[in-house]
Amino acid sequence: MTVRVIDAFEIVKVEHELVIDKFKRVNDTYGHIAGDSVLKQFGNILRTSIKDSDVAARLGGDEFVILLKDVDDEELEAVVHRVRWRVKSWTQASEVASGLDVSIGGAIWAPGMSRELDALLCAADEKMYEEKESKKKRAQSPSPGQ
Repeated sequence: MTVRVIDAFEIVKVEHELVIDKFKRVNDTYGHIAGDSVLKQFGNILRTSIKDSDVAARLGGDEFVILLKDVDDEELEAVVHRVRWRVKSWTQASEVASGLDVSIGGAIWAPGMSRELDALLCAADEKMYEEKESKKKRAQSPSPGQ
């Protein structure tokens, strides 16, 4: 099924897909009620990290998306930085969320490009998985001097 970007989002410039790394551990250790609470808290972090005119939504499981309207590179970096900083602060202060991280992948849509949302989501998804894989490789690499 193809989903098309509706007119209200014709000015969307950037879409980011986010996934909560190591989320399965929360459900396995603390149960699904705690997992649901973590998802709500993460959604709140996203909502408070963007403008009122932007959109944050859960795609399913531990995957979320944010749609940012009319942002330049500096504003985009500020949003990514805010999300990462707030997630880090939250996970340091919460026993249940301790050890969680976020992987972020972004894609840019501009007027004249394909209007299919699926293509934008796939591009962001690919970048997000590249970041996640990079984190795994860094975690598995021995530290210098070992």
